[in-house]
Amino acid sequence: MSVDKYKELYDLSIKLLLEEQNRFVRIDEKSSLYFNVFTFIIGLSLFFVKWLYNTIIPPRSLMEWFLLILGMFLLTSLVWSWCLLFSVLKVHVVNKIPLTDEMIHFYRDHRLIDIYYVIARGNKNAYEENVRITNRKAGKLAKSYKMMVISVVLVLAFAIAFGVHNWVHKCMR
Repeated sequence: MSVDKYKELYDLSIKLLLEEQNRFVRIDEKSSLYFNVFTFIIGLSLFFVKWLYNTIIPPRSLMEWFLLILGMFLLTSLVWSWCLLFSVLKVHVVNKIPLTDEMIHFYRDHRLIDIYYVIARGNKNAYEENVRITNRKAGKLAKSYKMMVISVVLVLAFAIAFGVHNWVHKCMR
């Protein structure tokens, strides 16, 4: 039996496992960045929500009803986006082969070819589980990005409606 082919398998398994762990980290970093940007969007939105609560409740005109309904959609999208982003940031364990006393005894008691094969097989199992976890995180991140875009569009729509409302209100004085 050729030890070299199992060494190649072992090296490949290590490389793939590390690449998947790096993808996991990149998704977490991206979600953290989104979370920071989204905090600014929430701050801006809370200004509008506070104004809405203090100024136009109860609504007295069609424009104020429009602003109230738009504000409810905005608040809903903000909460939904935040929940999706938060679920991406949820702590997940990256799988890897543990270094235990049992592993050390395994190295001591087995041939090199067997060690390469068993470690490669363990890396394969960890890799598959990590891919599943990372794909789930990536899917949630994509959904949260879409919801963030919707939230930004709603913030812009609300800001424009807010400006029009204030302009009309000032012109009527």
